[in-house]
Amino acid sequence: MSYESNAHPAQTSIMRHLLFTPDAGFAEIQKSTNLTSDHFAFHVKKLVDEGYLEKNGGRYRLSGKGKE
Repeated sequence: MSYESNAHPAQTSIMRHLLFTPDAGFAEIQKSTNLTSDHFAFHVKKLVDEGYLEKNGGRYRLSGKGKE
């Protein structure tokens, strides 16, 4: 079973954005969703904690696990 089949739609949207924009800042990714800043931050943190996203400075990108 793939991650996407179990992912919250917001997390899928974030990962899809980063698939086509390999390196993006918080505000840039948030604009691609209809989430409040707090709700968006929750999902980004969860994706980072689970190893799907990597944070470097203020920029985010898919990790190797996230690209799978």
